[in-house]
Amino acid sequence: MTRMHLMWFCAFSPHAGFGLDGWAGPRTTGYEWTRPELWQDMAVALERAKFDLIMLGDSLAVPGTYQGRMDAYLRYAEHVPFHDPGPLVAIMAAATRRIGLAATLSTTFYPPFLLARLMTTLDHVSRGRIAWNAGCPRCAGGEERRKWTGGGGAENGGSVNWAFMRPLCGLHALTAVDGTAAGDAFCAALVVSLLQGRERGEALARACAAGASAASRPGAQPSLPTAAKLEEILAR
Repeated sequence: MTRMHLMWFCAFSPHAGFGLDGWAGPRTTGYEWTRPELWQDMAVALERAKFDLIMLGDSLAVPGTYQGRMDAYLRYAEHVPFHDPGPLVAIMAAATRRIGLAATLSTTFYPPFLLARLMTTLDHVSRGRIAWNAGCPRCAGGEERRKWTGGGGAENGGSVNWAFMRPLCGLHALTAVDGTAAGDAFCAALVVSLLQGRERGEALARACAAGASAASRPGAQPSLPTAAKLEEILAR
């Protein structure tokens, strides 16, 4: 018999949680989506239904696809707002015992130490049920993206250099172009390096270099670094 795993995907938002984009029906609207009890009730129900994981996505900016502006999205609350999934995971963990809980957290705006500390804390309070979606939450593009970040952030081509982490994983400053697939590149390089028998410190350094390389190029699969590119970054 084939074993099937069930995952529930949502976000701490009326857009991808309890709102107009949820189940179509007369009771879809009217939820107080910020109430902790609502999310705890959802988590308990999914655990009772034998789901394996609740995955919380995220979005860090107001989109500007329609007419190249944010106006319509803000006026009609479409794709906004999104709250931080980290605290919500802790709230759901307190009401459940078995189900896994995954949060999408961006390495663009969470410094490495704070992100590691947060995930460690959540791992403890959930009794080992926490997972991190190491992806890049959707961000605004073009001119609207520059307005949102104030013209100087990593999401609009700024340079990111967490210098205080350099002794731990040898990070290098690169120009961030597109964070898509950066988390995938990091995880893939980390797993491959460990499978090759490399020490943990070296594996982490290679993973950081792979993620940085992916973030410095547009696209998903085309941005993934080759082995030669990885060695080039590490040699700097």
